[in-house]
Amino acid sequence: MDLKRQSSAPLYEAIETFRKKRIVPFDVPGHKRGRGNPELVDLLGERCVGIDVNSTKPLDNLCHPVSVIKEAQELTAEAF
Repeated sequence: MDLKRQSSAPLYEAIETFRKKRIVPFDVPGHKRGRGNPELVDLLGERCVGIDVNSTKPLDNLCHPVSVIKEAQELTAEAF
C-alpha cells in the first residue's frame, strides 16, 4: 500500500476546489449553502452546509463514478 497515496482525499479536495470557485448552485440541495436556512447552519455549522453540493462534472457521480469518487473508492478498498 502506498502511504503517500493514502494521505490524499480526492473527493474532499475536489469539493474544496469547487467551493473556492464560489459557484452559485441552482439545483439541489435547496438550502443554497445555508443562505436560505439559518437554522440548518446553526445545527450543522457553516462549514458543513458550505460544502454540501450535488453531483456535477468536476465532483463526479455516485451512481457511475469515473473520477474523484472512483479514486476515493479505490483508496478505501486499498486501505481495507
